[in-house]
Amino acid sequence: MFLVCLPKGFPVTEEQLEEAATYSGVLEVPDDYLPVDVHAECECIIPDVNTIKPEECKDAYLYLKQNYQL
Repeated sequence: MFLVCLPKGFPVTEEQLEEAATYSGVLEVPDDYLPVDVHAECECIIPDVNTIKPEECKDAYLYLKQNYQL
């Protein structure tokens, strides 16, 4: 049996992306969908999310989940 690996997804133009974004309504959602108090609490736990490397995301999420106080 032979397995063939094909690229995932399919080609999409910038115009198609813009059209999909418009129809979906995603552009109407505010950038920060978290309530202000939740956002502030998360920033206290992890002050600078831009320093998290992709391979650290899982651990950062678990750390946030463990330390977030509802």
